Amino acid sequence: MVGRLSTGEFLLGGVTGGGEIFVYGPDGRFLRSIGRRGEGPGELRNTARVLVGQGDTLFVVDDGNVRMQVLTASGDFVRSFRIPAPYRRFARLQGGGFVFSGSVDRAGDTMFHLMDQSGREVSRLGPSTTTQPELERGLVSPRTDGSGGFWTASIWRYSIEEWSPDGMPVGRLTRAVDWFPPDPGFPDDVYESIPPPAGLFHMGEDDVGRIWTYVLVPDPEWRPDIPLSPRPTWHRETFDHVVEVIDVSASRLIASGTYEDRLAPICNSNLMYTVVETPAGDMRVKVVEPTIVDG
Repeated sequence: MVGRLSTGEFLLGGVTGGGEIFVYGPDGRFLRSIGRRGEGPGELRNTARVLVGQGDTLFVVDDGNVRMQVLTASGDFVRSFRIPAPYRRFARLQGGGFVFSGSVDRAGDTMFHLMDQSGREVSRLGPSTTTQPELERGLVSPRTDGSGGFWTASIWRYSIEEWSPDGMPVGRLTRAVDWFPPDPGFPDDVYESIPPPAGLFHMGEDDVGRIWTYVLVPDPEWRPDIPLSPRPTWHRETFDHVVEVIDVSASRLIASGTYEDRLAPICNSNLMYTVVETPAGDMRVKVVEPTIVDG
């Protein structure tokens, strides 16, 4: 939902309601908007997700129009192509291709669509193994080592798969921790009498080859009487975000910490963002930079 230009300006897409992408200065001041509501070239509908590429090229996935549009930083239309529908996450690879994660109907269905720069599907990969396919969510992130490969994962397993640029399996990185049970399921009484299960909600490789994982776990003080709500205050009372950093070459955990707010990635960046609520009830996006602190 959030991107960052080389100028330091931030782009805000779907969390603002769709139809436009809003541009804010590094100080958070509103500057301008890109696009307008519609179905034509350069026009958007609801839930626009934006990724900033080289030269501040904008890759905008428009859920309502089921397509990706390539725009200039000023919003001029370059080209577009259809995307898999429905999809959950996407990533642009260093070689210029894309990987989209989609929905599955049953265990064993492939979760990921590998596409070239023009939007042509190259292959499908990564079978789902969850016992509740309707709840499956796939994560995808590019490799940063210049190989053009990528990482994928399911939110229900702390296991990250590595793939080559042409979609061949390379390796797997797995964490065994007691607070992340395998395939925990999602019973009907979640949030009512039992806390939510843990979930791997983001993972990505930094520029020195370390994997950062962001796992939502139940807040230790969770209680059954918390009213269900999508607001940030509900997330703070229901979840904690465990952030871990893993040395891939040594398969060794480097750092681990806990954050109260729910974090989401700013694509092609080491930055993250969270939505916070002001005392007046307004929603604001807060940008944070996770760092490793010695000691």
